[in-house]
Amino acid sequence: MAQNPNATASSSTETNAGTTSSSHKLVQRILGLASEKKAYTPRVYEVGSLFNYTDYVVVLTGRSDRQVRAIAENISTTLKLEDGLRPVGVEGEDLGQWVLMDYSDVVIHIFNAPVREYYDIDGLFGEAPKLAVPPPEWEHEIKEAQYEQRAYAPI
Repeated sequence: MAQNPNATASSSTETNAGTTSSSHKLVQRILGLASEKKAYTPRVYEVGSLFNYTDYVVVLTGRSDRQVRAIAENISTTLKLEDGLRPVGVEGEDLGQWVLMDYSDVVIHIFNAPVREYYDIDGLFGEAPKLAVPPPEWEHEIKEAQYEQRAYAPI
């Protein structure tokens, strides 16, 4: 018995739309959890049309190794306990310089500020459409503190 190709395409489209919708909800959840630990300079790249391994890439920044680890821990623990989600893989959690968390449809990069600047991961995803993410209320305070640290650093 032959299958109706239109039915297959329709259900495939519905599945992709459902995945994208759930991925988008996961992105919003991740941004909220990261915000709880004062992650800043959040960027969300919609890469599903460019790469076949994920729908979204979330890039976050912490001010120190300890904060980077705290952001990662808050995301992984809360998603596990409250949402039943576990990452496919996590790298870099021990050092806290750059933590990569793979939730299949959403990949998260959490950087210590100088490491994010050095690797310029935002440049890697420059072709991808960005989701609008308002900066956290406290972001200007962090940027001012970073400027002061650089301005008064011993030479």
